[in-house]
Amino acid sequence: MGAEVETWGGDFKSARIDSTYIDTFYSQTCFVVKTDSDSDINDDYVDEYEWGVNAPQPIRVESVCNAQFKNQQFTGYVQAGPRCFQVG
Repeated sequence: MGAEVETWGGDFKSARIDSTYIDTFYSQTCFVVKTDSDSDINDDYVDEYEWGVNAPQPIRVESVCNAQFKNQQFTGYVQAGPRCFQVG
């Protein structure tokens, strides 16, 4: 679970992804279990993923993606997984 920035028709000047990984515990309360980021310059792809195929998976990820491409700034918010109303 994570996010990626990919361009077609040229490389981005810079891109950064900041992700928050959320899980639940026995009480069903949502907790932030990890925050992480990844960035790259002069490329066409960068990703920010955690937890491999055989490792524990978070129930939700929220990522903010920023990229500078062809002299324009782009920002996107990506989320996957069930909503969490109580974050501890």
